[in-house]
Amino acid sequence: MQKPKASKNKPTQDEHELESEWEGVDFDELEPVQVRLDPAVRERIRRDTLVQLTLRLGKDQVAEAKRVAKETDEKYQQVLRRWVAEGASRTQTKRRRAG
Repeated sequence: MQKPKASKNKPTQDEHELESEWEGVDFDELEPVQVRLDPAVRERIRRDTLVQLTLRLGKDQVAEAKRVAKETDEKYQQVLRRWVAEGASRTQTKRRRAG
């Protein structure tokens, strides 16, 4: 059975049912819950927001990414994206602390 396609203009019957199910819930009163997403799921979510670009790296950097990727059973591009994300996160943290 196929799921009904969601229209951008008009909510589907399923969407109306979900809305009524959550009606009256005060989300500010709910206890926060920490969840860990499977890395494959996180990658699928990220893939939808990725922008393709050309970046020149040193041969040694690519070789290291491939070595790490082999050890962690990932694609080397995922390793490189993670390294860039970690560096960007550190920079944001430093900037928040400074200002």
